Amino acid sequence: MIKMKAASMTASQLRPIIFGITFATQLILLFYVFSAVRQEEYIVTQTRSMGGGGGNGFHGCDTLNIVINIPFKDITRNLTTTLKAIFFYRTTPIHYHFIVDQERTGYQLRMLCRTWQVPGLKCSTYSPTEIRSVLENPTTRIERLMYFDCNTIFLSDPSEIWAEFGNFAPGQALGVVGLTHEPQDLNVNVMLLQMTPVMELKLDDILEKMGIGAAGGTPSTDPFEHTKELHKAVVAVAASNPEAISLLPCNYNLDFSNSSMDCYLQFQSVISFQSANSFGEDEQFNVDYRGSFRNQYFNFLDYDGNLFRNKVIGCGINITKPEKVVRLFRNGELDCSVFFSRETWVIRTHTYFVGNLPREVDQTGPVEITLALQSTFDRFYQMLERIATYWTGPISVAVYATDVQSQVIPGMFEMSQILKNRNNVAVHVGFVEREVGQYPFNHMRNIAMEEINTTYLYIGEIDFLYKPTLYEELKDIVQWFVTSGGGMERKALVVPAYEVNRLNVSYIPSTKAELIRLWDNEDLHLFHFWDFPQGHLPSNYTRIMIDDQPYPIIWEKGYEPYVVLLNKGLPEFPLRFSGQGHDKIAFIHILVLEGYEYWVLPDCWMVHTPHWPSPSRAAWLEDVNYNQCVYAVAWKFFKDLEAKYGTEHSKSIMG
Repeated sequence: MIKMKAASMTASQLRPIIFGITFATQLILLFYVFSAVRQEEYIVTQTRSMGGGGGNGFHGCDTLNIVINIPFKDITRNLTTTLKAIFFYRTTPIHYHFIVDQERTGYQLRMLCRTWQVPGLKCSTYSPTEIRSVLENPTTRIERLMYFDCNTIFLSDPSEIWAEFGNFAPGQALGVVGLTHEPQDLNVNVMLLQMTPVMELKLDDILEKMGIGAAGGTPSTDPFEHTKELHKAVVAVAASNPEAISLLPCNYNLDFSNSSMDCYLQFQSVISFQSANSFGEDEQFNVDYRGSFRNQYFNFLDYDGNLFRNKVIGCGINITKPEKVVRLFRNGELDCSVFFSRETWVIRTHTYFVGNLPREVDQTGPVEITLALQSTFDRFYQMLERIATYWTGPISVAVYATDVQSQVIPGMFEMSQILKNRNNVAVHVGFVEREVGQYPFNHMRNIAMEEINTTYLYIGEIDFLYKPTLYEELKDIVQWFVTSGGGMERKALVVPAYEVNRLNVSYIPSTKAELIRLWDNEDLHLFHFWDFPQGHLPSNYTRIMIDDQPYPIIWEKGYEPYVVLLNKGLPEFPLRFSGQGHDKIAFIHILVLEGYEYWVLPDCWMVHTPHWPSPSRAAWLEDVNYNQCVYAVAWKFFKDLEAKYGTEHSKSIMG
């Protein structure tokens, strides 16, 4: 008893001491946080007040006009790493001016900028002749431009470099990194251009090597060769008219080819990986620096780009977030606001991340059908090569991946003997948005469909195998409908979907006789036979087994087939259905209300490959709250359809 009392007294005496230490620690932490915030504000203020040369410097919230040449589509993968580094450090609005080799690349970059939703960002795309016209005309000319290549990483606020315009002497046209005007000292990976002197001095060779020029003046598509050509043009100006060049400190661009160790000993603002040995060892310079720069590159390569949507940069630029749409279900017991707000989400999208698709096809020419797929990264990695073995036509696949996962995709194509030799398979990346939660099925379906240019498309799934001759057979069937079956307007051709009992599926039936044998042995069932048969029952599988000609069927509630459609005037998949439940059903409802007929193709098939249930599937099967919210969203969706198509018509369709 005495020992217990002594221990109790000791604890009582310690409590105020512990409380005091804890309180003091919290005060110290608050002080450091406050100091860090004040320091950041000071740095931003100092950065915005930088300048020089009287009133010619950088002032506060000036927009940085940055021009980047994109000589070929695939280099945009490198570009995103550069953009992330800039977004990380910048404190001002930015306007990117992209010079592109073709309109598809321009579309790709505009889509990336629009869906990235970075505050204070504007993007424009031009052909080489278009941007030359803009810069030649004094009324449209952008007076100051910063130029850099796609293999450049910023390690500080780019406005620091922009502020060097304030140190230009009158008449100087170019800001070039270098210790002297000697060729070996000049670095052209980052440059500043004062456009009026550039035009007055007729520095056309430099502009053309940057991609700013007449058609045919676009530089080499080899990044290293392009840098050499631009370097030669700048060296020529430095030799003939050195007064036209303002030398920038070498900390504004280190590319592992600088002639002086002094450049390595400074704090670097920009590094370039344009030289061939950027990621290798170097006996001349400190290996630790090289390793540090590599780490910087890979840090931004893997960085979650969506985080920049919420980065505060000031300058009166506000972060816009979708309003929270609150919907209570069952007398306010369940908050379904996340489900109702899903249609406002925008998925950051990098189209044509790898591969290509056929360009727009003349509808009077031969029939062409593109298979539209969407996938998580793990299923994509497992299935795409197998699907490409069976489906020899164009494939447009949208993959939901993180920044890290996306880096694997180009290598996957290169290692695949099937994919690397295909010029009609394109992968579009929808980057994972952590706030979305469930897999956004319909967002991804829309991404895949939007990039299809062929006259017809086939909406499939990544976890199916397809009849080996399906592509050619579908083309013949569509051609028959076009010439003899009244056309494909308002028609949906249904490819019957099956599932198997076994967990391992390494083959798919190649003949109708083999399909019927598996069906009769009950080794094959209609898709979702055990948990949602109404999704495919209207196709009439009994008739499929005995018929060999397309036949029409009557739509029934809950029907969700996989269909071939004319790629003209199609509705989008409703974005409010994100995650499992009503995602395809809602799209099929809309087609019915739009007057589509459904025709089943009994000699065509696709077979599901079993896999472990996805989180969305598990939630749909097991989570009662999830189900209730999905049904609440569906109820509101049907009400909206009634308002759009008319109550009587909608009720007659929906039952």
